[in-house]
Amino acid sequence: MYNIVLKKLNTIMTNSSVKNIEVYNKQAGQRLDNFLLNFLKPAPKSLIYKIIRTGQVRVNSKRCKPLYKIKTGDMVRIPPVRMTDTATKKAPSAMVDLIKKSIIFEDDDILVLNKPANISVHGGSNIKWGIIEAIKSGINNDYELIHRLDKKTTGVLLIAKNYHFLKKIQTLIKSRKIEKIYYARVAGLWDKKIIKIDKAMDKKNLRNGEKFMQINPKGKQAITHILNCQYINNNTSLLKIRIETGRTHQIRLHLSHFKHPIIGDDKYNKNFENEQKNNLYLHSSQIIISKKYNFVADLPQHFKF
Repeated sequence: MYNIVLKKLNTIMTNSSVKNIEVYNKQAGQRLDNFLLNFLKPAPKSLIYKIIRTGQVRVNSKRCKPLYKIKTGDMVRIPPVRMTDTATKKAPSAMVDLIKKSIIFEDDDILVLNKPANISVHGGSNIKWGIIEAIKSGINNDYELIHRLDKKTTGVLLIAKNYHFLKKIQTLIKSRKIEKIYYARVAGLWDKKIIKIDKAMDKKNLRNGEKFMQINPKGKQAITHILNCQYINNNTSLLKIRIETGRTHQIRLHLSHFKHPIIGDDKYNKNFENEQKNNLYLHSSQIIISKKYNFVADLPQHFKF
């Protein structure tokens, strides 16, 4: 429905192939290259920059640089772009169906999932279809990830339906005005006196190309709060956690640093047990955005005890 309305209101066909697109409010403010990358997805970046550089793309009949920020009412001329058969393939229907079943909230600006385990949020060199690629292919091409979760991590995942809302929420995240609550089940009995972890961290690259995070006083500040601790079976602990910062692998590294790695973590758990390889006991339980939104995702089945 959204795509049909967009085509009727937003696109004026000058001939059978060239399009003139009028920028509307929710698109305004983004860079021209990003606008084209989204509109022409899955066209490669090299092609996007080529059609801008050679003047095939025009804004209000004038050449523009890739960094030009489009404004409401701008008319963007987009030349015909030929996609390869591979580029135009549809996401697997089973994956799109799984994503649709995972939706826990939706309005005009945001789509919220209870992310399943073992699905990447975005594609990569060895992953063709991540959640966002499948959403763009099977639901709506305008949607964008607001934040990320690791492949094995489950729980609340936010998807913006338009550029304006994306920037608004990302600004709130950077200013630490969004509250994120996680549950983690860790090895051993956590010391309940430890309620705040303030350990800076940075990235380390191994010779084999693998990347992981490490504690480094000269790195970026990372703060994790332990809100509650429950002992399970005298050998594991269930922690309720709030993150003040959102560094890559922050919770996983912080808990491992105190000798209580998350169960199922094959990167930061030196005593990783192979039988847990399919389940990482880390769940994004709740995200609170000011007074307007409070999203809660139920614990996955493997978390229950």
